Amino acid sequence: MGMIDRYKKKGGFFQLVQLIETTAKTKQEQFIQIILNENKVWGEAIVGKMLTTDRIITWSPETLAEIFSRIQTLTLAVFFQGRDQALIDRCLGAMSQAEKRKIFDLMDEKVATPAERAHCHNRVITEVREFIKSGILKLEKIDPDLMIPENIEELLNQRAENN
Repeated sequence: MGMIDRYKKKGGFFQLVQLIETTAKTKQEQFIQIILNENKVWGEAIVGKMLTTDRIITWSPETLAEIFSRIQTLTLAVFFQGRDQALIDRCLGAMSQAEKRKIFDLMDEKVATPAERAHCHNRVITEVREFIKSGILKLEKIDPDLMIPENIEELLNQRAENN
């Protein structure tokens, strides 16, 4: 039995995407490679529908302000540590000076370990998924390509059979 067999049921694709997007980078790459080898159609779909921090930070400053205003300041400070200043400025552009100062002060106070960094990246992804689920964020407006059709398992299975 392959890795994706248990996810071919309704709702399974989304479960698999969530599992992979919150897995450590090296393990994530291994999982994706296993899935691609097992079923290229599913593998490519997972990569295309995965929420990543690199993708999130390309969204509009207004959307990012909505997201980052709901995430703990310490999580954001660690999340932004070691990133390009121009990127940080763009991401935090819609925040107040006081909010930005809090984040920058925390960034300067303590250098996060790789484990703390990984945890904060996962936290951001998990929180954004939660905001999408609860309707705070609307993917159809922000990033329509990330939307997952309700019958995606059927669609992917049909596409895989035709390849």
